[in-house]
Amino acid sequence: MPIGKTQTNARMSSAFMMFCQNKGYTFTEVVLSLTILTIITALLSPILPYIKGGDTYSDGFAVEQFVDVLYEEASQSKAYTFSRDVLVVKDKDDRTIEISKNDSSVKRTVNGRGYEILLQQVKYLSFTEQDYTVSVKVGLKNGASFEKILHIPYNQ
Repeated sequence: MPIGKTQTNARMSSAFMMFCQNKGYTFTEVVLSLTILTIITALLSPILPYIKGGDTYSDGFAVEQFVDVLYEEASQSKAYTFSRDVLVVKDKDDRTIEISKNDSSVKRTVNGRGYEILLQQVKYLSFTEQDYTVSVKVGLKNGASFEKILHIPYNQ
C-alpha cells in the first residue's frame, strides 16, 4: 500500500460512494429519470417557438386563409363579380362586399363603410374567372408568389 493511503480510501473511489453502497443505477432510478425527462420535454415543446422568437405565421398560411375567405364570400353569396383585382359580392342580406387591393394590403369593405385587412405586404393581386373556377394570383413584397384555384358555384 502506498504511503499516505489508508485502507478506507483505497476501497472508496469517491465521497458519494460513502453514502451509496451500490455501484450502479437501480431500475427505479432509471424509470424516475426517464419520467422526469419526458415531463420536461412535454412542457418545453409548446414553449420553444416563443423562446426562439421566430414568426410562426407564414406567408403561405396567410394566403391560404385569404383564399378561404374569398371562397366563403363567393359561395355564400347571391351574386358575385370578379374583375382584374376586385371581387364584389352581393350577400344574402343584400349587402355589397368588396374585396380589393389598396396600397400594399387587401381589404374587405361592407357597403362602402369601414374595412378589414385580409392580407398585408401585397405586391399584386389578380383574379381570372373561367366557368366554375377562379384563378387567384397573389404576389407578396418579399418575392413570394402564390396561385390558387377556387371552385365556386355557378353565378346566377
